Amino acid sequence: MAAEKVRPILWCGNRLELLDQRRLPGRLAYLTCHGAAEVARAIRRMVVRGAPAISIAAAYGVVLSVQRRNTPGNIESDIRRLADSRPTAVNLGWAMARMRAVLADCPPSSRFPVALATALDIHRRDVEQNQRMGTEGAQLLSPGSGVLT
Repeated sequence: MAAEKVRPILWCGNRLELLDQRRLPGRLAYLTCHGAAEVARAIRRMVVRGAPAISIAAAYGVVLSVQRRNTPGNIESDIRRLADSRPTAVNLGWAMARMRAVLADCPPSSRFPVALATALDIHRRDVEQNQRMGTEGAQLLSPGSGVLT
């Protein structure tokens, strides 16, 4: 399937690759982020668009924060920075609250796996919801018709 070839958000173990939506449709380019500040900057600069994608990118930004700056003060600072990167994105506040909650009582050694599992879950659920919407929406289309988004 052609849609599966282009992934807007890729977690790569120690970095986040974001499809630069400013370059579409003419060019397929990714921006690499190694820390929460870079993710917040990418969100502010409209590299990532759409509330669900913004929340997913920010959740991975928290993972990068835990991976690189694993102290409660640094992580909280990064969560606030990410939340402030696009305050009108509805899902962003929810995602940052979820990341904050799962990390609240985590010992330092558990923070990374817990943060990563949570970000992966946020991402997975969004993909599943989009696939369900696409499947249900496709049933409304006549053969040979198309949708422009």
